[in-house]
Amino acid sequence: GPAVGLTHDDVAAAFGAFGEVQGVSAADDSGARVIVRFREPAAAGAAMAALHGRPCGRLSGRVLHIRYSVPAPPKAPVAVSAPPVALSSSELGIPGIHLVQEFVSAAEEQVRELESRSGCPSKASIA
Repeated sequence: GPAVGLTHDDVAAAFGAFGEVQGVSAADDSGARVIVRFREPAAAGAAMAALHGRPCGRLSGRVLHIRYSVPAPPKAPVAVSAPPVALSSSELGIPGIHLVQEFVSAAEEQVRELESRSGCPSKASIA
């Protein structure tokens, strides 16, 4: 790679002798290693057989160490568990706890919603 004085175009040209190269990209931050993507898997095999452990004249005589790269599987999404919801005090199993149904009426919820949008408390909520 670039860290050793070779451009990605140099690498693509050298590996292109074995088949169509779809791209060359950095393998890591070192700049010394690259990933070569071939259009056909057989081209990758031919390049491996011809170049692994041998000097490559098209790449300044460097001895190449080649291995297959396999794309990492996508990471599974992290499940976010919601807290449990109880609709009755018996579901909680906590002695002494009582849930009051409809503690805030639907009309009160609408007033609170309007207040939050306008930024001004109503007279009913001040009293």
